[in-house]
Amino acid sequence: MKENNAPRTIRSMTIAPAYLDRNHGSGCAYFRPVHRCHYVLQIVRNLKRWPMRRAPAGTQWRQPDPDRAAARRQSALDEQHYQLHDEWLVIPSVPARFTLTIDTRIDPKANTSLEGLYLSKGMYCTQCEAEGFRKITYYLDRPDVMATFRTRVEADKQTCPVLLSNGNPVARGDLADGRHFVVWEDPFKKPCYLFALVAGDLAVVEDHFVTRSGRKVLLQIFVEPHDLDNVIMWM
Repeated sequence: MKENNAPRTIRSMTIAPAYLDRNHGSGCAYFRPVHRCHYVLQIVRNLKRWPMRRAPAGTQWRQPDPDRAAARRQSALDEQHYQLHDEWLVIPSVPARFTLTIDTRIDPKANTSLEGLYLSKGMYCTQCEAEGFRKITYYLDRPDVMATFRTRVEADKQTCPVLLSNGNPVARGDLADGRHFVVWEDPFKKPCYLFALVAGDLAVVEDHFVTRSGRKVLLQIFVEPHDLDNVIMWM
């Protein structure tokens, strides 16, 4: 039987989304024996495309493992208020502006697809382009839905001394049981496929750059310790 190796056709999207993650997405990743992602979305209606009071077909978030997630609004939503399908979370009736909080449980060690959040050589990594973010949590996973991201990463300080994500570190500290956290805030709006997170034992090369206005900017390159000598020349 002849195998069909023709490339899959990717069709461009021509319909604007009914809702946008307009303000920001706030996420928190907890690295424990059971890994948890706590995500808060502030969502508003896309009035340019859907000016009516309610979107006609509800709002849908893609996610391939819906049985691992729970959506809640102050308290958990009743089953009658949402629908879970193989690849979708559907909330049929929502206001023009609302906040949705989602908790998902994922297993990065068992994730061998190299998409979403996975464990590789003892280090937690993400690959969200093109559709990997939906393996982490439910989201309006479209390239034309852009938002700012604020991410808090928590992990064991000994095994994961370095916690990285998009943007700038705005807070960090130690927690109980030998754990620590770092909060990253990215002020520039982006689609979720550009989200990145790394947690592990990494070495760093540092230098500074002074702008024409005199502002001193810290430059850092994080690599595995055995690759440290290979990146010094690039700083």
